[in-house]
Amino acid sequence: MSSTPDGADVEMDTSTAEERTEPITPANYDAEGEDVDMESHGTELPPPSTPPSRAQPTTVAEESMDVPSTPAPTTPVSRTSLATPFGVSASVMSTPQQPSQPKKDTPRLMISKLAVENFKSYAGVREIGPFHKCFSSVVGPNGSGKSNVIDALLFVFGKRAKKLRLSKVSELIHKSTNFQNLKEARVSVYFQDIVDTGDGDEDYSVVPGSQLVVTRTANSTNQSKYFLDGQPSTFTEVTTLLRQRGIDLDNNRFLILQGEVEQIAMMKSKADNPHDEGLLEYLEDIIGSNKYVEPTEEALKQVESLNEARVDKLNRVKVVEKEKGNLEDAKAEAQEYLEKERDVYIKTNVMFQCFVHESTSNRAECQTKRDGMQAKVDAEMARMAEHRKALEVMQGEYDDVHAAYATVKADMETVEAEFAEFEKRDVQVREEIKFAKKKVKDHDAVYAKEQKKQADLESTIADNEAKQPGLEESLEHDKTGLHTAEQSLEDMIESHKEESARLRVIMEEKQSAMLPFSQEVLTLRASIGTLETEMALLRESTTQAKEDLTQSKAAIKAAEKSVVDVQAQATAMEAEVHTMQTRLKAAKAELVEAQTQEAAVNKDYQVAKAKADDATHSIQSHATQNRMLKSLMNAARPGFELQHAGLVGRLGDLGAIDAKYDVAISTACGSLDNLVVETTHGAQQCVAFLRQHNLGRAT
Repeated sequence: MSSTPDGADVEMDTSTAEERTEPITPANYDAEGEDVDMESHGTELPPPSTPPSRAQPTTVAEESMDVPSTPAPTTPVSRTSLATPFGVSASVMSTPQQPSQPKKDTPRLMISKLAVENFKSYAGVREIGPFHKCFSSVVGPNGSGKSNVIDALLFVFGKRAKKLRLSKVSELIHKSTNFQNLKEARVSVYFQDIVDTGDGDEDYSVVPGSQLVVTRTANSTNQSKYFLDGQPSTFTEVTTLLRQRGIDLDNNRFLILQGEVEQIAMMKSKADNPHDEGLLEYLEDIIGSNKYVEPTEEALKQVESLNEARVDKLNRVKVVEKEKGNLEDAKAEAQEYLEKERDVYIKTNVMFQCFVHESTSNRAECQTKRDGMQAKVDAEMARMAEHRKALEVMQGEYDDVHAAYATVKADMETVEAEFAEFEKRDVQVREEIKFAKKKVKDHDAVYAKEQKKQADLESTIADNEAKQPGLEESLEHDKTGLHTAEQSLEDMIESHKEESARLRVIMEEKQSAMLPFSQEVLTLRASIGTLETEMALLRESTTQAKEDLTQSKAAIKAAEKSVVDVQAQATAMEAEVHTMQTRLKAAKAELVEAQTQEAAVNKDYQVAKAKADDATHSIQSHATQNRMLKSLMNAARPGFELQHAGLVGRLGDLGAIDAKYDVAISTACGSLDNLVVETTHGAQQCVAFLRQHNLGRAT
């Protein structure tokens, strides 16, 4: 089976089945148990699994048709197209010589092959195909397996067992001598979308991702399952998907069984009433053109209605043309009036254009002056900006010098404070040195006096010790007065010992008394050395401070000189800034004056523009009113829409005004443009006419 380009599917009982490596013998066993002879058609159907019961060939007839068969040829025959006179393929070989090629570059659905497993007369797994791209029918003698192929397709498409001439689906499972207890039958149909690229058998390309495999199984418990691309599915999902892919499962137009060909041939050419079905309705249903029947009838009715309207319009046109000939004089008069009115509008427009041109010229002149003034102001502002930048640079230099001056001044003040402190410390140290020297001098005098006393004592002791040996020698020579002499000597020695001891004690006391003074003298001498060192350091620091002070004073003088220079430059810059400010004020005054002039010119320009706009608006309004009035007056002529509306005309045209009162009356009376009608109903008709033809609004 294949889907035709227009979406109609044609049933085929194909003879192009799975190719076998062994040829089919003339005698084969029919699925219904009959021995038949089969024609060889190139690609053979796989043989049934049940062996033949008789080897004698018999005559063959197509199923459900009493047509005598002819002996089967021994060689393959060429496959020709057997078409009915009304264009439905009753039986077509699998490889037609001149197939009807579908439209190129349009994807269409085709069946690439069938795979059956234990289904009816097929034991095991059998593959039928691949099919030709224009495969559309299955033909063959009785018993060749046409019904099995068609039943396999019907089985996958969800038909019940009764549609397959069976009472239950378990009867679809193959059963033969060699295969007695098979549990399941399976049929898979392989679909794919293709695009024809030529007229050859292989001139097509498969649309990527369009392959679809629909599988249905039936088991011995009368249960059936569906699969889409190997995944479990349901009857609803399968049938919905097949309908989406263009297979008509509702009217069964996707398969034409061989028994239905005769019924189709016997149909009337066209149904007698809407409830019957003829060949025309049948073909339109297959092709899908029946959906255009109602729109065609509606279109015919619409054409008939439009023809009637056209006749009515033509009659009206004839009447209008007749009236048009009668209105030629009025037309000429109206054209003359319109030409004069156009001349008035042209002259009025020229006058307003002159006003606009004059105002534009004055505005351009003022704009030129303003641009010149603005250029001068911009130049002065640029110069002031440059001077400000230079002043900022000088101010920065002045700030740097002033900061350096402040730093040097602070350092100088610090050094002066340190120098004053050092001078104060120097005076104090000098006083301390002077006091220490005086104290040392006093101690030296005391020390010299004590040393003199000590020398006297030592001299006395030495004299006494020098006298002692002579006295002892006298003692030994003077024996006679030994006792008296010894007594005198002992008394003298005793007295001398006490004196010596007393003198030694005095000397030790003096030495003890001198010891602190000696220590103090040493301390004072050390203090004098330290003070002299400090004095040297102070003199050195004072000298360095004096040098730093001298350098600071020189730097201060240089900074003061720089400050004077910067102040002079700043004074000059301030004078120049003052001059620039004066010039800027003058330029601003000129700018204000120019802006005043510009405002005056703009005011004049706005007044002129307002006049021009008013004139333009007046012209447009007048033109609109004239168009509205003209349309209404034309429609009020005999034979037109408003002929019975009672339209009299414009209120201002129904009377005459003296020329000198024209402006006053026109200004005071704003309703001169109103239209006068005889009745309220006529006014409503005029308003409806304007709204219908988009000619303006009126109340």
